Amino acid sequence: MSRPEPPHRGRGASSKEAEIQPQRARPVFLSYANPHTAGQQAFVDRVRSSLRSRGLTPRTLGVPRYYPDAPLEAVRRLMVASEGLMGVAFRRTYVGQGLGNHRDGTDGRRAHPLKDQWLTSPWVQIESAMAYQIGLPVLLLRETGVLGEGVLEPGVVLGDIPTFTPDGAAGDYLDSAEWHGLLSDWESRLRRHRAP
Repeated sequence: MSRPEPPHRGRGASSKEAEIQPQRARPVFLSYANPHTAGQQAFVDRVRSSLRSRGLTPRTLGVPRYYPDAPLEAVRRLMVASEGLMGVAFRRTYVGQGLGNHRDGTDGRRAHPLKDQWLTSPWVQIESAMAYQIGLPVLLLRETGVLGEGVLEPGVVLGDIPTFTPDGAAGDYLDSAEWHGLLSDWESRLRRHRAP
């Protein structure tokens, strides 16, 4: 993927002038299930703000643009123009009681109970896997209670997938040392990915 040349500063621009010019914002893909609680919406808003404060421009399909293409084509277009992906797996579908691998029996798998579990949007899974496949640095977060399966299963894309509570119970995750450490590590991976 080719990167645009840095803006030309013109002849005679001093190094001091070059230092004070703002850096170009770096685009990152922000994948999340549409928020359905005020806490989830506030969490996404704070994540966006945190990314912007670090010179990153969060981009999400449909926000702030609409693409007339098939959704996967539009996602691909945004993805290849991004430097990394952050995925936020919010609670979407509640499973009070159910069975995983129901009536499977293949490869010795057995059904296992699902009780009081949440599933996230399949788009978080799809977009995260697409980013991983094209080599983008990926950072995933999972709302407490969301089933850790697919890319959210520990070790599939990353080690442990951090969990958070969007309503700020027991301290606000986005003010935690863990969040700031994860974000700094992800930014380092973004810089290494971008380096020629």
